[in-house]
Amino acid sequence: MRMLVLVLVLVLVLAAAAGCGGQEPTARPDGLAVARYTPAVPGGMDALLTGVVAAEDGCLVVRSGGQLWVPVFATDDDRPFALAQGDSADLGGGEASSTEALDLPEACPTEALVWIVATP
Repeated sequence: MRMLVLVLVLVLVLAAAAGCGGQEPTARPDGLAVARYTPAVPGGMDALLTGVVAAEDGCLVVRSGGQLWVPVFATDDDRPFALAQGDSADLGGGEASSTEALDLPEACPTEALVWIVATP
């Protein structure tokens, strides 16, 4: 009985540890890194980023009005996998005021602005 309790406690501790930390960035089949976040609620900010999808140092980015943006997509959003380099992009959302709570891929340019894409 004591061994069963010990095993259950160990399983719970490991499960809790696996859920800790930020959302890991993902990669597309073409190798481009995609920044991700776990949304707290559906929706999001309602500004619009319009630009052209591009790759910058192995990171999926959007070029708009002379600015470089790293779009951060919700974990359940499949749109980053449908976007091709050179495509026009219209992404609802808003500029991140801070990136401390986000896990941006190391490949993404640090000088780029960050756009939190609203969930579909």
